[in-house]
Amino acid sequence: FMEFSPIDEVAKVILLLGETPKGCVLFHAYDHNMIRSANVFQGMGGLGLTITPVEKKEFERAIQKAGEDPVKAKLLTSMLAYGSPDSDRFEIPWHNLYTMQVLYRMGYRWPDISEEYVKRFMGGMIGLGYFDLK
Repeated sequence: FMEFSPIDEVAKVILLLGETPKGCVLFHAYDHNMIRSANVFQGMGGLGLTITPVEKKEFERAIQKAGEDPVKAKLLTSMLAYGSPDSDRFEIPWHNLYTMQVLYRMGYRWPDISEEYVKRFMGGMIGLGYFDLK
């Protein structure tokens, strides 16, 4: 699953949460609605980006190989740092149920992320050269 939080909506959420009592200080301002990765990848295919599903081990080998190329390694810094199989890391479970409860009580609901939004988002990423890793 993937999460998309449009920046204008995040800004609205932050301003709303700023109106809460002083005792309410820890929030997670992201959209809790998730989109299936397969749907995003299918949409990317419609934009000319070929996504080939592979098993986890094959993906890890490809990332490791990319890390050996100085140009690709620079572009993939965060993925390489957090994706290293030998790194000392662990996942902390996370959720924003409390934040969503507060937002619902304040009358806020995250808008649905449309297929058109994902296409525009990916189009922007293409325009920035994000997928140019030749």
